[in-house]
Amino acid sequence: VVDHAQQHELESAVITFSPHPDLVLAPERAPKLLMDLDTRVGLIKQAGIEKVYVQPFTREFASMEPEAFVKDVLVTRLNAKVVVVGFNFVFGKGGRGNTRLLASICQEFGIILDIVPSVRVNGQVVGSTRIRNMLSLGDVSSARTMLGRGFALKGTVVKGYGRGRLLGFPTANIAVPDAVLLPKDGVYAVWAFYRGQAYPGVCNI
Repeated sequence: VVDHAQQHELESAVITFSPHPDLVLAPERAPKLLMDLDTRVGLIKQAGIEKVYVQPFTREFASMEPEAFVKDVLVTRLNAKVVVVGFNFVFGKGGRGNTRLLASICQEFGIILDIVPSVRVNGQVVGSTRIRNMLSLGDVSSARTMLGRGFALKGTVVKGYGRGRLLGFPTANIAVPDAVLLPKDGVYAVWAFYRGQAYPGVCNI
């Protein structure tokens, strides 16, 4: 996206959705998230993206036909000249829109479409489901390789039972949002970030 923006002298932007579509359409199968929304937006901006649009995912939005999504959102609202999506991108009512249909609609509106192929690490396609499985097994090393960064948790420090203090090792109890995935129960070597400073630490999940 950044490369296309520079090449065509455009503003780079990303559309992301919140909450996760399954949380609205099929709550019983909604996966835990790899990060909260603020972290996601921050990482997108760190990649050089100038604007991030968070589209509220509602049943009304999910019922939008693929053609209407391109016309109303990409063309009318965003005036998109180049669109970049992943190889398995689906959109619109019932997931009817795929990359083939998107290519046809983009051609109609004179939009350049760039479909990004799958990314593989050690022969495996990188994807959120695979990363979640790794974290659920406690394999943070493999998850790190696929994420391209260390897995991180963010939350608010809350009052606990004070047991660590009694043992001479005061702890910071972090309340992580319910929607965010926790790695497998265990003890992990971590970096703790607080007010711009990094501290080596130990984390008990």
